[in-house]
Amino acid sequence: IMTEGRMLEEIQYASELGVDIFVLDDGWEETHGEWTPNKQRLPNGLKPLTDAMKQRKIIPGIWLSPMGIDSMAKRYLQHPEWVILDGKGKPIKAQWGHPAFDFVGGFYDLFLADCKKLVDRGIYFFKWDAINTFNSTLAGLDHGSSKYSRQEIKERYDYLLPFYVTRVMKELREYNSNVVVE
Repeated sequence: IMTEGRMLEEIQYASELGVDIFVLDDGWEETHGEWTPNKQRLPNGLKPLTDAMKQRKIIPGIWLSPMGIDSMAKRYLQHPEWVILDGKGKPIKAQWGHPAFDFVGGFYDLFLADCKKLVDRGIYFFKWDAINTFNSTLAGLDHGSSKYSRQEIKERYDYLLPFYVTRVMKELREYNSNVVVE
């Protein structure tokens, strides 16, 4: 259903209704966790859609599930240390059964860079989904080391996560003052 042609039609309908923000929901991306346009659905990328929105004075928006990542995604395979594990060492299941990346660590910088690329493509509204539902117990990141118990590491992550989410929001606003994050 989410194809370039269909989205251009929906943008026109949204314009006729006087919509101010148009959010491309789940399905625009190639795969969860790698925020690039799906080549089959959006063969020309985001530009035709963001251009159509801007021509109609609609703010371009996009959906992301920041922590969820497809286990076949290149970055999942490159960074297994960022995957949140359960007590048995298995990846926890995030939205749609995908593993979750740990937001308080190296993944943070990658996510920020991805969002900046989207801003550079004309996206100014972000709908972030399913951020606060997973708790990391990974040692060695910004929230603990092996000298702490799993519970202490988890509690530190629970404490730090809102600060990291707020920080990425602030950094995006500093990058472009038009950015809004929901």
